[in-house]
Amino acid sequence: MLRNFAAALAVLLLSLAPARAFEYASNEGDYSVNFPAPPGETVREIGPNKLIAHAMREGNVIYVAAHGDFVQKIDASAEMNANIDNYAKEVHAKVTSRLPFTMQRGGRTLEGIQFTYDGERQAGKGIVVVDGTSSYLVAASSIKPAHEESAVDAFVNSFRLAPKQ
Repeated sequence: MLRNFAAALAVLLLSLAPARAFEYASNEGDYSVNFPAPPGETVREIGPNKLIAHAMREGNVIYVAAHGDFVQKIDASAEMNANIDNYAKEVHAKVTSRLPFTMQRGGRTLEGIQFTYDGERQAGKGIVVVDGTSSYLVAASSIKPAHEESAVDAFVNSFRLAPKQ
């Protein structure tokens, strides 16, 4: 009996493989985020601008990391707020908070917005930040009735920006 329990525990622990950092490139430099498994990718070109999204679902959590590369420098505040509003609309949720935050890219400090959202089918959080000609959005949702806040927080907090090489 103890051997069966140990075997079952070993299988369970192997199935809980740690999240890995997946790296992506943008106009302003690389960035990484810890997806639990390789995500799917969607690329849209809108004129000379490019929007790239990586997304996946594992269990009761949906993970999204996206960036836009633009030809010209963009208005950071307008872009970040539009990204939040568009994302919430896309997931059929209402934005419930927006808080300023900062993050490092090399020796520079970038200002961003952390947001939370709640909808009939999911609730979650995300961050948006703009650097020059690149815009970033990282968000994760817990599908209701599950409460997967720790997975959501771990994903959003894993986002890192690397300086342009």
